[in-house]
Amino acid sequence: MNPMRNTILLLAATAAFASCTKYEQNGSLIHFRSPEKRIQGTWTSVRVQEVGDESNANVTELMGSNNLRLEMTFRDDATVTIANLGEELVYEGDYLFNEDHSVLQLNVVSNKTLGPFLWDADSTDYTDDVAEWAGHLLEADTFFFSAGTYEDITAATWPYAIQLMSAYTQWTLTGGTWGGYEVGDDVTVNVVNFIEDFVNDGIVESADDTDAISQAMLDIYGISVAFEQVEAQVTGWNDPNLEALLLSEFGIAADLFTGVFASELTDAAVLDWVAANEGIALTVAYPEETKLLNVYWKILELELDDMQAYQFREYDGEDLYDYSYLLRFEQTAD
Repeated sequence: MNPMRNTILLLAATAAFASCTKYEQNGSLIHFRSPEKRIQGTWTSVRVQEVGDESNANVTELMGSNNLRLEMTFRDDATVTIANLGEELVYEGDYLFNEDHSVLQLNVVSNKTLGPFLWDADSTDYTDDVAEWAGHLLEADTFFFSAGTYEDITAATWPYAIQLMSAYTQWTLTGGTWGGYEVGDDVTVNVVNFIEDFVNDGIVESADDTDAISQAMLDIYGISVAFEQVEAQVTGWNDPNLEALLLSEFGIAADLFTGVFASELTDAAVLDWVAANEGIALTVAYPEETKLLNVYWKILELELDDMQAYQFREYDGEDLYDYSYLLRFEQTAD
């Protein structure tokens, strides 16, 4: 805060409005108390009317609310608390009158907790990224993780799980060269990928024409495959034999999870999932945002239980004033 600037602003306000004050400023037989004494206590807003044309971000945050209820407490040590009860927003600071008590200056600070955010060790924010990567974990679904980890292998494991649940035609490599497969290996998943092309291209009549499919594999790719009909080996996702059969039949060591994996993106399980699948270690962060607000009030009335004022909008670097709000408060406690 710049003390010289604050002094200039107060002097400017004093000069601008010294001739148009309406209330008894210095005490009288009616009030018996100075403005410094009269303002002490807790005041609750009964009217907040915006009268300016432009906005200041801090003032807008303090005053802007669909359920605007302001409560202000002035103390005899010149400290003040301003609370927007509708937004649970609190500013703390000090206050002072100018020389003729026509302008009240409020210098207050708000320490607002933000977040939660998901940050890495360099405080890089990955909150939006995690929402994109892991949003599906918040919905009921079926997942496969590499055994003992949160490495997601659902996409790769899914076809094999479906195969175990279904009566199907099993294809076995009996001859020829096919990637890393050896004679006797189960190549069912791979052959199925070719069958759709064979049917679409008219090479075979249907996916059930196993003899024609076997011949097409030999004619086109030089690969010999044999087939046999296999009954379903598990009854569904809740079959306790599913994980064991994935390992024994296909060499897939997987942990099955069915249901809602996490309730919030900040759950520890989600952070472990991100670390395992995206390689990024994240923590949940709740940073504090500090905002400084200098507010100036042109006092219209300051009675024992009634206070009215115009609030100025502050312009950075310029000694300009423009009314932004017309305020009225009633005192609720001394």
